[in-house]
Formats: sequence, C-alpha cells, structure tokens
Amino acid sequence: MHKVVLPVKLAYDTILNMAENLAEKPLSFSLWDRAGRWSVYLLGFLVPFWVLPLTSNPLGTNKVALSYLLIIVAFLCWLVGRINTGTVTLPKNYLALTLIFMAAVWFMSGVFSLSPHVSFYELNDDASSFFAVLMFVIAGFVAYFYLRTPKEVFFWFSALFSSALLIFIFQLLRVVFGFSSFLGINFSSASSNLFGSWTELGIFFSVVGVLALFLFEVLTERRLRAVFMGLSLISLVVIVMVNNRIIWWVTFSFLLVIMAYLLSLKPRRINIFSATLLALIVVLLFIQVPAISSSIISYLGLGDLEVRPSFPASWTVVQKTLEETPFLGSGPATFVYDWLRFKPLAVNESIFWATRFSSGVAFVPSLLASVGILGFAAFLLVALSFFYFSLKALAGSGQTKLDPIFVLVLCGSLMIFVYLFVYNVGFTLTLFLFLFLGMFMALISERRLAKEYNIALFQSSGIGFISALAIIFLLIVSFSSFYIFGQKYASAYFFGRAGQLSAVGDAAGARGALGLAISLDQRDSYFRAAAELDLQDMALLLNRGDLSADDIRGGFQSFLSRAIQNAQTAVNLNPAENLNWMAMGRVYEAVIPFQVAGASEFAMSAYKEAAARNSTSPEPLLVQARVALALNQLDQAKGLLEDSLKLKSNYTPAHFLLAQIEDAQGNTSNAILRAEAAAVLSPNDIGALFQLGLLYYRSNRLDNARVVFERAVALNSNYSNARYFLGLIYDRLGMKPAAIEQFELIKSLNPQNAEVDQILRNLRNGKSALSGISPPAPRPEARQEPPVRE
Repeated sequence: MHKVVLPVKLAYDTILNMAENLAEKPLSFSLWDRAGRWSVYLLGFLVPFWVLPLTSNPLGTNKVALSYLLIIVAFLCWLVGRINTGTVTLPKNYLALTLIFMAAVWFMSGVFSLSPHVSFYELNDDASSFFAVLMFVIAGFVAYFYLRTPKEVFFWFSALFSSALLIFIFQLLRVVFGFSSFLGINFSSASSNLFGSWTELGIFFSVVGVLALFLFEVLTERRLRAVFMGLSLISLVVIVMVNNRIIWWVTFSFLLVIMAYLLSLKPRRINIFSATLLALIVVLLFIQVPAISSSIISYLGLGDLEVRPSFPASWTVVQKTLEETPFLGSGPATFVYDWLRFKPLAVNESIFWATRFSSGVAFVPSLLASVGILGFAAFLLVALSFFYFSLKALAGSGQTKLDPIFVLVLCGSLMIFVYLFVYNVGFTLTLFLFLFLGMFMALISERRLAKEYNIALFQSSGIGFISALAIIFLLIVSFSSFYIFGQKYASAYFFGRAGQLSAVGDAAGARGALGLAISLDQRDSYFRAAAELDLQDMALLLNRGDLSADDIRGGFQSFLSRAIQNAQTAVNLNPAENLNWMAMGRVYEAVIPFQVAGASEFAMSAYKEAAARNSTSPEPLLVQARVALALNQLDQAKGLLEDSLKLKSNYTPAHFLLAQIEDAQGNTSNAILRAEAAAVLSPNDIGALFQLGLLYYRSNRLDNARVVFERAVALNSNYSNARYFLGLIYDRLGMKPAAIEQFELIKSLNPQNAEVDQILRNLRNGKSALSGISPPAPRPEARQEPPVRE
C-alpha cells in the first residue's frame, strides 16, 4: 500500500514546490492569466474570418484547428495561473452542472456510437462531434474564468465586431470589385465568404446587427454610437444580400425584444426617429415585400442555393434511429449515416438524392438522432438553466436598470439558441454560444444570482491533495492535446496537398503526401483515397508498352495487394461508412476481367455491405448489377437494376444498363413495347423516357428517339444525358447547329467533361460528333456507364 501511495505523494510534493517557487515571482506569472485572456479575445476576433489554403477545407478545418488551439492555450494558462495564486474559483450553479453533464452524455454516446472513428477522432467542423462539444464546454468555462467583468466582456464583443467589419469589407470587395482570391484560395462563387455558408454569414450578421443596435441605443459616447450604428447598417446590408426568411423573422423578433426593453427603461411616448423602431419598420418591409431584396440580389448576382432536409424528412430519420438506439442515438456526428439508411424514398426523385446531409432540418432536432433522448435532454437542460437564470435576473432587477452588458450577453445567447432550434448552425456560431454562456455565468455570479466555489490549493488536507492531482492531470492532458491535434492538423494539410498534386497530374507527389497524412492520422477517408490511387496506378501500368509481361504482372500484383490492403483498412477503421465498402468493391470489380480468384464474390459481398449501410440509394444495387453483367449473369443483373429503379425511378445509369441487357438478350422489340407502354402511363417520367429514347437510338429509329429525347429535355432542361443523345441524333440527321446548341448546354452544366469539348470541336470543324472518340472507345450507347455524370 505504501509503495502505491509514494509516487502520488511525490507528485503532490513536486507540485507544492512549484507553487512555492511561482509565488516568489507573482509579477512574471501574472502574464499567464493575461495570455489566457488574450487567447479568449482572439477567439472572438480571429475565428470568424480565419481561412488558410493549407487543407482541403480552407474554412472549416482551419477555423476548428485555430479554435482548439486558442481554447487549449487559454485553459493551460488558467491552470498555471491557479498554481501561481494557489486558489481556484469555480461556478456553483445549475448551468455549469448541465454543461458538464452534456459533455458526459456525448462521451457515453460516442462509446456506443455507430462509428466511434467519426464520433471521437475526426478533425472536422461538425459541431455535434464529441471533441467539438468538449471544446465548447471548456470554452464556456474559460470565458467564465477570464471574462468576469462587464469591461472584459465589452472588450471581447469589440473584438467580435471588428472581425465582422473585416468580413464585410472582404465581401464588399468581392461583390463590387469582383475580388475572388485571398491567400491563394479561389472564392469562385458570388456567395463565397470568409465566415462559412452563405446562410451562416447572414445569421452571424443578424446577431452582430441586433447587438450593435442595442449598444447604439444604450451608450452615450458619440463616437461609439456612430461605430455601432455603422455596424448595424452594414449588418442590414448583409442580411438583405442573404435574404433568408428565417433570418428576417428572427431579427425582427429580437428587435421587438430590444424595443420592449428600451420602453421599459423609458416609459414615454415613442420617438418616431428611434433607431430600433426604424429598423423594425425596415425589416418588416423586407419581410412583407420580398421582391425588394430579390431584385437587389438579382442585380448583384448573389443568388445562392443552400439545401437542407425538410422537417418531415428529418423527423422520419429521427424516428427510425430512435427505434434502434433511443437513449444515446447513433453517436455524435453520425447523422449522415442515419440519413443514408432512413431518408424517405421521395427524396430520391429530387436532384439532391445523393446529397450526404450531416444534419437534419436544424441542429437541435438532429441531436435526437445522433445523441438520442439523453443527449437531446442534456442540451435542453443547458437551455432551461440559461432561461432560469435569465428570468431570475429580470425578476430580481425590479425597477432598477439591468446592466447593458448583461443584456447584451443574454440577447446574444438567446438569439443563437433560437437559430440552433430552427437552422443548421455551424461550428463557429455554436462555439460563440458557449462562450456567451461562460460570460453569462460570470455575470450572474458577479450579480450574486449564483454562488461560487473558492478552493485553496495545496493545503495539507484531502481537498488540497485531490486538487493537486487534478492540476497535474489537467496539465498533462492539455499538453498532450497540443500533440494530438497538431498531428491531426498536419495530417489534414498533407491530405489537402495530396489532392492539389493529384489535380495537376503529379501522381507520385500525391502518393507521397498521402502517405505522410496517413502516417500522422489514420483516417478512413485517407485510406480510401489511397485505394483509388492504387487503382489508377494499375490502369496506367496496364497501358504501358515499354515493360515486359513479367514486369507488368509483378507490378499489377503489387498494386492490387496494396489497393486491397488500403480498402480493407478503411473498412476496419469505419465499417459504418458505405463509401469504404464501395471502394473495396471497386478494387475487386476492377480485376474481374483478369480472372483473379474470388474477385467477383468479394466485389459482390462488399457492394452488398454498402447497400446495407446506404439502403435508400440505388447506386449499390447498380454496381452489383455491373458485377453480374461482367459475369454474364444477365437475369440477375436485370433484377438488380429493376430493384434500383424501385428506389429511384428516374435513375439514368440503371435505365442505360437495362437497355443494353435487353439488346444483349435479343429482346429489343419487346423492350421497346414495354417502354412505350410505361411512357404512355407516365408521360412525365424522364427515366422511362430516357430508356425508351435509348432503345429507339440503339435500333436506329432516330426520328422516334429524337421526339422522346426532346420531350425529356423539355421536362428537365438539365438532363445532360438526354441532351447528349439528342445532340448525336441532330448530328446524324445533318442538323449541325442544333447539335452544337445541345452540347454547348451540356458543357455549361459539365464544364470538366473532356469528351464534350472534343465533340464540340468536331462539330465546329464540320466533322462527325464522335470523330476520334468512337472508335477507339466504345460507342456511347454500348458503354457500361452513361456518357455524362449527372
């Protein structure tokens, strides 16, 4: 027993000596608290506009990495500062307890997650992952430790407002002067910005605008009032540009709250020139007459399409997930897997059928699926604790004036809470909510609405001994986290570098960078990418004419072995990810023509696993049919394709292969009769029309095919494959200008398609559309895949 206690006692004595040494230099080590406080200030200033061209996701990954760095630095500085002072002050209120409880529930959900690999270990901008929530909670406590006075809170908001101003200036340069490059990052879309998605930018400026207008109303210093009025006006400009109805209504609601607060302080006749009243009128005008903002957006060319699941679709996914795992859900950051398994089939008839949504209609409702009833309840407890102390503060104020800074924090917190319930708020705004909650805890403690624990460290008592051990443990964890997250960020950098090198054709450089990424952080997506590179190397090897048969055989076996190993590692790391199983299936499918033993069975098995994890998608059934077709099992392939069309009736690749199978079986005439009957029964089914048109085309009935394809593109002007065959028909009928028009439209929808470029060159030079294309390649109607990827 003595041998076990001795090292712990030694550690306690060591930390006590550290405290005594630090106490002799209080001036120098007050710098730790200053550094920690400035780290929190930088969270408000840098994170909103922080982007770097170092990773494949210049915004999300870098904002997350910087946030984690500053939070850990602030926490580490606080720990060392407590050693210096020898005392710790902790919050003693329900809000602090609910924050800790929330992190604990997220941890438990992660332990039993569908994919612990994603829930725990991925460095991404999903605000529902375990480490994101853990960092949010730590950020809240760090804000409580360092922003304890109204002056410190006001300085933090000043940093935030300064950041908003810089973001607006950047966006102004983009819109007015066409500025599209920053730090080597190409902001090609008109709605590209430094903050996040276009709607998130609007939400950010909605919060900034309302808070700035409030400060304009309550402050008396003229220069500050002018600054905050200017900030309110530019926020309104951004909200108009984003033009999201949810943002308009939330902004309007909180302007009403501010108006009510101001009237409670000044019970007199309303001044018609009140800034808040004028803002209410302007916002209401934009709500009631949406044509105003629409015309402005059209003039500036700022149209942006952001898609999220509807409430019924989200609720369907939530219900089915809760039937499986009601208490802890599928795991933090795993909503995308729930969506792939349980989304309504009606979604497949839209153009967003293959979109991988990481959240449902809004952040909070999606928690029911990812962290279950307990996680949802934990978040609600945080919100209810906040509302409880807010009401307590309002009730306790009586006829006295509430501190404007307290109201500022309260209003900002409440706005983001509302947005979390009605929209998919991202990482940065969620982080700000928890920072606001930390400031809120500090301010209610200052107002004596909540109690605090004051603990003296390094006393010769049980509490002192335990506190010393806690300090040691937290210091070790904090230093270790630098190493862990540093490795993950470096790995993300090399992965982004691999993508850049691959895009310019440097396969060797891409492989080297990808190898470095894998050595630093073993992500399933990295191994999946490595397997794809191996397949590319195999294809290049087989096309080389300067190698002997033995060299090609040896290289082929090496690449195949490596591809299988990489795909298998991806599956082992994250078996819940259907893309990993699809990658494994592609590896084995690629070698079926070479008579590799067991390749077809392994490919089919992998694709079946992918289908089980993406049961609402027709794609896994299509690739299974492709394997069956390679084995000349036409009836099995036909059955699989028909099953895929039950999931998505207008699935072009399935119709494409079905037409080929009917032709191979000599059933073209009967297939045309069935397709004609289907087209009569469903004249607006573009999938049925495409299959009928393709059958006509393969039978050389060009006039019939032309009529059908013209009908298909009339129903869906973006149907590139229908336009492709229509263009070929026009070319064969001698209608060159009409053919060029079709392929130009395809080019606008698929700018990276090299074959379309070649066809346009041929047509403009008076050649046949497929001159130099087929041959040597198979004719478009004889390929295994449609000529254009929709």
